[in-house]
Amino acid sequence: MTKARRGIWIYKGENCKGCPVQKGCVKNRQGIKIIKCYFPERIRVEMVEKMRSEEGKKKYGLRKKLEKVFEHIKHNMGLRQFLTRGLERVRIEFDLACIAYNLRRIWNITGG
Repeated sequence: MTKARRGIWIYKGENCKGCPVQKGCVKNRQGIKIIKCYFPERIRVEMVEKMRSEEGKKKYGLRKKLEKVFEHIKHNMGLRQFLTRGLERVRIEFDLACIAYNLRRIWNITGG
């Protein structure tokens, strides 16, 4: 295994018989089979274990719900960047966007 530029990890295989990821290999010009990973394998395995735990399922379930709200604010309401400068003013701008989102939900739920 060697580390290439920009955090890409390249695994070079020599004995490929019985390898579980053999289908993901690509032969380079010299005929060596390689697999490119964009982060070390141990980090991916740790993340999979973290997400499969009960605590991980709860956290990522909540994240899934929140991402829909942020996606709606960014895409449908057009808040892709903040128009003000400074942390306090940006917080106020984001709070106004959240208020608008909540008012719209109330409007839609009550059939106003």
